[in-house]
Amino acid sequence: MKSFNIYEDNNGNYRAIKNGWSWPAFFFGSVWALCMQIWIIGVFLFPIELFLNMFFSAIEQTQRHMSVSHTQDEDIIGSIIAILALCIRVMFGVFGNACKRKKLLRNGYILIKTLSAKNKKMAILTMKK
Repeated sequence: MKSFNIYEDNNGNYRAIKNGWSWPAFFFGSVWALCMQIWIIGVFLFPIELFLNMFFSAIEQTQRHMSVSHTQDEDIIGSIIAILALCIRVMFGVFGNACKRKKLLRNGYILIKTLSAKNKKMAILTMKK
């Protein structure tokens, strides 16, 4: 069972947001934020993620072409970039659902209850009963 916060708007519409880790936010990062309309985070981090990916690719290509003579500096830089990209994704996973909750509160939803359920649909059905 997972823990969900249930929110309601003025029209009686319910939304369920899972508490804890967000796998979609972890895997898709700033693209996920843009799709969820969390604009500030998505617009700010999208170019950073894009730059890190392009820079990492460039280093990888350089290492392939210089298979014998690549330096330890290139390995270290590549590792640092990979760690930075992973840290950004971990932050998305940890704080993704919290960002969604804040967005709902800004849009006029009110926290009604926290409950346990198998999934979002079950959480909303439990709340409606």
